[in-house]
Amino acid sequence: MITRRDKENNTFAALHRQALEQIQALSGNRWTDFNAHDPGITIMEAAHYALLELQYRLDFPLETYLSKGTAGRRGAKARNDHNALGLFGIRAIAAPSVVTPSDYAQFFRKHIPELTDCRVSLDGGRYRIQATLTDYALRKGVGIKIVELYHDHRNICETLGEIVFERQISRPPGEAEPPPAAPLFEPAEPERDRRNVFSGEYYSFQNHFPDCYGINEKGMPPQCTPERRAKIRQLKAYLLIYDFLLAGALSQAEHIDRLLHLPLQSTKGRRAGSGAQSSLGDYPGFSVGDMELLIDRQRQDGFHFPSPAFIAQQQAGVLDMLDMLYGEDTAKMCAGEGGAETGHAASLQERAALIRFLPQFSASRFRSFNILKDNPDNMPSVMHLVSLVFGKEVAKDVYWIEHILLGSQPENHNRLTIVLHVRLLCHVELEKLESFIRERLPAHLDVRFICLRHEKMLYFKDFHRSWRKFLFSGDEDNGFFQGDNLLSFLEEDEGGEGLMLVAQALYSRAHFISKPPAYGEIDVIFDFVKRNLKNIVLIGMPSSGKSVTGAALSKLTGKELIDTDKEIEKNVGLRIPEIFAAYGEAKFRELEAAEVKKACGNLGKIIATGGGAVLREDNRAMFKDCFTVYLTRDVNLLETKSKNRL
Repeated sequence: MITRRDKENNTFAALHRQALEQIQALSGNRWTDFNAHDPGITIMEAAHYALLELQYRLDFPLETYLSKGTAGRRGAKARNDHNALGLFGIRAIAAPSVVTPSDYAQFFRKHIPELTDCRVSLDGGRYRIQATLTDYALRKGVGIKIVELYHDHRNICETLGEIVFERQISRPPGEAEPPPAAPLFEPAEPERDRRNVFSGEYYSFQNHFPDCYGINEKGMPPQCTPERRAKIRQLKAYLLIYDFLLAGALSQAEHIDRLLHLPLQSTKGRRAGSGAQSSLGDYPGFSVGDMELLIDRQRQDGFHFPSPAFIAQQQAGVLDMLDMLYGEDTAKMCAGEGGAETGHAASLQERAALIRFLPQFSASRFRSFNILKDNPDNMPSVMHLVSLVFGKEVAKDVYWIEHILLGSQPENHNRLTIVLHVRLLCHVELEKLESFIRERLPAHLDVRFICLRHEKMLYFKDFHRSWRKFLFSGDEDNGFFQGDNLLSFLEEDEGGEGLMLVAQALYSRAHFISKPPAYGEIDVIFDFVKRNLKNIVLIGMPSSGKSVTGAALSKLTGKELIDTDKEIEKNVGLRIPEIFAAYGEAKFRELEAAEVKKACGNLGKIIATGGGAVLREDNRAMFKDCFTVYLTRDVNLLETKSKNRL
């Protein structure tokens, strides 16, 4: 049944009414009366009918345009691959992850038919599985399945503990069966077929004008004078602007699936009035009489409708919308230092690749690597995202150590150490990389980042490779690469902030003057800085030669000598034996500790300490950041006059 159109309340009537009011307002006192046959009124009404048709063709549900096939051409096979358009279904965006003990229990029951019941508990990062079997003799095969399934879905800083098998107890007569567990994944609704009701073909609204205008398909009357022909062409050229606007709107609707398609299509449009095909932004083919005479071909060359900048802007808007849907900010992720701007084609392609990965990442956000697999792509989900955002070269220099897999104590099961090669700091800002990883890790983890210089990294890689091989093979004889051995290796002093500052300085140089560091340059500069900026502390027994050696070193290196005993005497105004006699040893040690702290706060100094300076723990802590040299001398040659100073 066809619904009768409301003559007063419809788009055409509204446009007509508003246009007449505008014409009357512009005409002022010159407005006389409405003439339906006035050329201006005719053009107005033809334009209104064209807009009415355009509104109808753009008023279908969005899925109508997305399932058009290849731009809605006749005979094209309808396509409804919404995933390729970045419009993932709710089951993809909010896919349930296996996270809690009840999730694992439900997951095992779903995938292992031999289980009649499964209970899972978590204690100190280790899962305990209690499995009830239909046939107790199957426990070995079921155990292997549980191990494989668990490690395929293992979360960060968790591992599998004990698996206990139980025989199924016969149910007493008359006892009801327990209700089935709720499905982990809801079944998808069947997709409905939709008629391909939209067409992007455009028919020029000039063809709707009366014959007397000479601009429709019938063309100009044969008896037209040259002057009349020129006026007709002038009107056609004027109306051609509206043709392109209307055709452009239909073109955008026709190509919306290609605008949204991930990876993004080319942003090159089609030249106005040309017949060449392009991957995005074509105007539908339409023609009007004498079009070749109306278009300046010289100005047309190199000019595209719509422009690449406009298409890139539209694509960036689509990606912004998808960011809001999925709770990420791909524009920020891809806005690297000196990299492509948000609307740049390369940046748009990077964002599109990230958005395609987001549903997969969302479903496995907390998943770690599988210890039963030994291949380069076996890494935590977060590292796959790091690889996409920062590049594979960065991701391969990031090493993941979960302390629970090192045999750590239960209270340290949630500790995670991430080891970085120092050369990374020349290619990426460490703070940005660290923040990116932290934001995507569970909040309860105790995460620590360690940066190793090249020489130490070579040893670490051997440790790490052997540790992963131990996890994969379970070779108990290879236990050296577990636990405290790997941890103590990482705890050794590596230069800390000094190493990172050198690397960041070279990173800044590469960024601002495009001069990347040479191989091993970080190590060379860091060693130079250590040699020149680290203090040299001389310790030893009284009269072992600290002051004399310090003076000789000062003369040799040009570094200033600080003798803590002489500094104390200068500040107090008494000699050391007199201070002992007047104030006692405890007071002297306080003065000595203050002077040691002051001296060690300098850079590049030679510090000669008193014989008893090493007795205080706070002094020894200060010496750890310095080159400390212990001077020895034959005990028979040591002075004994002031041995009470010890």
